[in-house]
Order: sequence, then structure tokens, then C-alpha cells
Amino acid sequence: MPDWKKIQITDEAIEKAHRMNSISKDDAFDLLLDLIENGESAKFKGTDQDGIELYRLENEYMYINDNLLVNYSRRNRYSLKIATEIHAAEDGRCENCRRAMDKRVVQIRKIDPFIFNELSNYVLLCPDCMMNQPDVLENAKFTELAIERYQEIRGISLEQSISELDLIKKNLVLLVVDGGRRKYWFPSLGVFTFHQGQLSIEHFYKDVNPSFEKKPQQRSRKWSG
Repeated sequence: MPDWKKIQITDEAIEKAHRMNSISKDDAFDLLLDLIENGESAKFKGTDQDGIELYRLENEYMYINDNLLVNYSRRNRYSLKIATEIHAAEDGRCENCRRAMDKRVVQIRKIDPFIFNELSNYVLLCPDCMMNQPDVLENAKFTELAIERYQEIRGISLEQSISELDLIKKNLVLLVVDGGRRKYWFPSLGVFTFHQGQLSIEHFYKDVNPSFEKKPQQRSRKWSG
């Protein structure tokens, strides 16, 4: 474990932070300084063959050698621990569009890059809002087979089936993102697959009993205190 109070920052690390974050070199130095000041909270990830130790703080990585910060890197993905905490704090809803989602697919955007270990400094987003794009389900259509299967299992008219499926689409829970394919879940109904603008039914539960009353959001950091 390094003595974080004695760590010095190299020009190479400043240059890397400057380029990776598209900030000035002065801001890059301040960012690295903040990382070092929070070093006690960093997780040790291992040592390479040259004896350089790697530490992770949130999604930022510090490369330490002989009390020198010799390199820096950053990844877009945050740890599952952080994702789980923010997911729970926001009841699993995107803070922009309110789409419900599994914690494995959440995206996180940091508000202030110089603040660490503050839950309020993160925004929980769905993959679409993270990319500043509309929800892919906005213009998605159910396949004819999906509509027929739903109508059959519900024992209702075609018109009623289309109306109910439209409500379902607005309240699907995002489970999996795999390139252009996605999986969504609807409670007491089943799992749907999205691909190339269409929604198909992967499987229905044995006892189908969908509720169309939207579940209210139970928790949000905006409502605390």
C-alpha cells in the first residue's frame, strides 16, 4: 500500500488525464490530485511484471510505482457495487426517461468529475439516455405473431390486445442489452425480445395475469430529506 500523502504526479499521467477527459492540463492535474487524496478508498487491482501497482477508484485507474503516479486511465463502466447502490437509490428507474431496468444494464454519468464517493454525484441512466437517443421502444412494433399469441392467451379481441400491448410496451423493464438485441420483462406476463424495431414474445408465464397499473417509484434521492 503506497503512502498516498507522498505520491507525486508525473507529466505522463497528467497528459493521459488531459487527453482521456478532454480537459485542460491544469484540470487534469487537479483531477489526479483529488484521486490521490482519496487513495485510501481505492481498491488494489494487482501488480504488473514491472512492479507497477494498479488501483481503482470508481471508474478511474491509478498506476503507482515508487510513490509516483506514473499513468492514469478511465473506463466508462462503473463497478457493480456503485451501480447496485444507485440502482437501489432510484428504485431502478432511469432519472431521465423513468424506464425501469435491471442493475446489470444501468449506465452512470458523473456530475462533477472532481468529487468522489458521493452517491449524489451520479446520475442513473438507461442505455438510450446515456447516448442522448430516444427510447428504442418509442417506435417499436409488436410482430403479428406476438399480437396473435397475446390475443389467444388473453382471450380478448384484436383491438383490446393491441391496446393492452401498447400499455405493456410503455412499462417494460429492460433486462439485457446485447448489441442490437434486447430483452424486456413485464411482471406476471413474460419476457419480450427486441430486434430491428420489432418486439416478439420470448415466453409467457404459465399463469398470465398482467396488471396495467403503473407501479409508482418507491425511492429517489430527489425525495430524500
